[in-house]
Amino acid sequence: MLMGGYENIMYFAREYTAPPPDAVGSRFWKSVCHEKGAASLLSTRRQRGFAADTELDKAIRQKCLRIIILRGGAMPAWLEDGSDWGEKGHELELDSLIIRVLTLRNKSISFLRDMDESDPKIVDEVKAIAMEAYALDYDLALWPSGLAQDWRFQISRTHSQPSLNAVDVYENTPSHSYSSVGHATVWNRYRALRLITNSIQKRAFFALQSPSDGSFAEANMQRCQVNINNLAVDLRCGVEFSLKSQAPARGAKAITFLDEPHPSVAALLAWPLTVAVSVDAVEPPEKTWLKGALKAVARSLGHTLLESVSDHGEFKF
Repeated sequence: MLMGGYENIMYFAREYTAPPPDAVGSRFWKSVCHEKGAASLLSTRRQRGFAADTELDKAIRQKCLRIIILRGGAMPAWLEDGSDWGEKGHELELDSLIIRVLTLRNKSISFLRDMDESDPKIVDEVKAIAMEAYALDYDLALWPSGLAQDWRFQISRTHSQPSLNAVDVYENTPSHSYSSVGHATVWNRYRALRLITNSIQKRAFFALQSPSDGSFAEANMQRCQVNINNLAVDLRCGVEFSLKSQAPARGAKAITFLDEPHPSVAALLAWPLTVAVSVDAVEPPEKTWLKGALKAVARSLGHTLLESVSDHGEFKF
């Protein structure tokens, strides 16, 4: 995984001409193979009887799952069951939802790219995707209800003064408080999962619109848009909390935290921000802020591929 990070930093720096972006970020994976190598080592460890529930193995598996979601790939059977890797309780529940998001993303790629309305089979498959996405988002929305109090976050509102700092661009903006950056990270990734399911739903219902019966599709598209709007605001607040968490240790430099996020924090924000800026339905004010945050993350990590995501878009959900 470390070699994969190095390759991500260096690859675009030596690419003078790159193919255009597509829905699954194909040009990201043209020459980047270290993540596949890490997954192969993980598989080999299992085959040889090494314990699969170590924190290192769990972390690598989770990163593999996030990469597969970005790529729109299929679910490797040996990675599927989180309980085999030591996931328990609410973490296991969320893990199973991650697997379902991964599977939905993989299914949606081909059918939502170029749907032929004259083919009843394709229409039925897109309907099935829309319903699957609806059921999955319903289950995702229920997941936080069983969390312990220390996993929950507090919301407050402040009337901000005019500022040149990109973090303070809204008046009466909400702010979040979490028990730790680790808790905020789980919430940020959770919101990214829901952004994916609502984006897929909205695209599916858009494809299913018909002049004779457009009201049902329109109502569902509006519902998805409301969810996306709320999730984008919450994700911005979660990201802002994570960025501000470094302020006490950085003293006077804290006011520029969006320009100089600490690499340890930046690494935790990369995936949910990549997802968020790749969802077309995120409204421009939030999209602009999230792109700025991703660009700051990319600079902190020296990650030219992430910077390309912010500037040009590399994925589509």
